[in-house]
Amino acid sequence: MQASRPTPPGTGDGILAGVSRGDAGAVRRAVAEYGPLVWAVARKYCGRGADAEDAAQEAFVRLWRVAGSYDPARGSEQVFVTMVARSAVLD
Repeated sequence: MQASRPTPPGTGDGILAGVSRGDAGAVRRAVAEYGPLVWAVARKYCGRGADAEDAAQEAFVRLWRVAGSYDPARGSEQVFVTMVARSAVLD
């Protein structure tokens, strides 16, 4: 991932927009903000073991790849992250 300038707070630019640009700060914010959500999805479908850890990691890799396709007109970032995580876990 290439480093880029961080998104200034209050610009209305969401976390996923920064992730899609390769902003390392946005990636850290995504993990901090959505980590518990992704972990909950992984635990729901995989249990608490190594399978859930692998699934959560794969969900974040997939999220990094598809963050640019997020459209705020279609729903919140939280819903988008949930759907990406669920899809990654089920695959």
